[in-house]
Amino acid sequence: MKHLKKALMWYILLHKRLFKKAGFLMALALIPVFALAVGLIAQQESGILHVALAAESSDDPAAMQAINELRQGTNLIQYIVCDSPDGAEEYVKIGKADSAWIFGEDFGQLIADRFMRKTEQPVVRILEREDTALLRILHEKLFGQLFKDGSKTVYLQFVRQQVPELASYSDQQLFEYYDSVQMGENLFSFSYMNGEKAENNAGANYLLLPVRGLLSVLVVLTGLAAALYYIRDEEQGTFSWISFRVKPFAALGVQFIPIAIAAVVMLLSLFFSRLTISLSRELLCLVLFILCCTGFCSLVRLLCKGMKPLAMLLPLAAVVMIAVCPVFMDFTELRPVQMLFPPYYYINGMHSDAALLQMALYAVVTITGYLMLSRLTRRT
Repeated sequence: MKHLKKALMWYILLHKRLFKKAGFLMALALIPVFALAVGLIAQQESGILHVALAAESSDDPAAMQAINELRQGTNLIQYIVCDSPDGAEEYVKIGKADSAWIFGEDFGQLIADRFMRKTEQPVVRILEREDTALLRILHEKLFGQLFKDGSKTVYLQFVRQQVPELASYSDQQLFEYYDSVQMGENLFSFSYMNGEKAENNAGANYLLLPVRGLLSVLVVLTGLAAALYYIRDEEQGTFSWISFRVKPFAALGVQFIPIAIAAVVMLLSLFFSRLTISLSRELLCLVLFILCCTGFCSLVRLLCKGMKPLAMLLPLAAVVMIAVCPVFMDFTELRPVQMLFPPYYYINGMHSDAALLQMALYAVVTITGYLMLSRLTRRT
């Protein structure tokens, strides 16, 4: 009981000691500030591509309907509605838009005539500064909208040519049947490897998607920064009274505390950003992630052999983790390198039971490796 009280007292004092360090407080504040900043940016109008939309005739109802339907799509594309074709062209010329789509005169009749092969006149005029892969993919979005607008014409033509039994029905009657049939929007079902159903939300803001990965990188950097404090404490003899047999475990505890604090702040930031999933899954991943970071940061600190090498490693570690781990994109060919860093397991652990087992194994390997190496080198 006496030893437990003593350990608890040291645990409290180490917490109190951390909150007196300006550097740690700044690193800690960076986590919610970053999440808040990304959230505010995500609320603004943004997109990977910018498209200027205009109609040859501003009072063309069919063209206006097509433009409004395009604007209601995914926010990966930002549409800019212009009053005239000249305005749309100007947006492309000055670089405010990647492409301009100008809908032809009497758009509804024009698209019907084009589908019926009564004219060769273009339905939409496209202006672009350059030809890129993204813009070619973007054309598929326009083609989909044009087919949707012209599908009634295709439907009517097919019925008239292939179903003579309906010849007595008027076009209006056939269109009433067409409009009465509602197809479900969810043609595909998405799920993760653990069987959990994934939301197919095309309108989800793409800026928020990498937030979890970026915050996990900040937690690791906070742990590495805390490792610098421990090295300085060792140089000043702060823990010289602790026997070497116990010191490696004490060092793990000293490393664990700042990482746990940063991880809790990360979870709260994700919660207020509405990016969390089930509470049980979040807490399980968080505990395993803290252990992974503790083992990783302790092992890196031991291998660096001093403050200067570790301080030089910090910015490099940040760049490598963001580039290699599946924060923005998952490069499977880099899997062996990804598996060296805790964020890889944390990101995948959200939806993969196999990744949770890998997290537990990673924590055991890194912590055990640290303890064994500290014994062999007589360093902590």
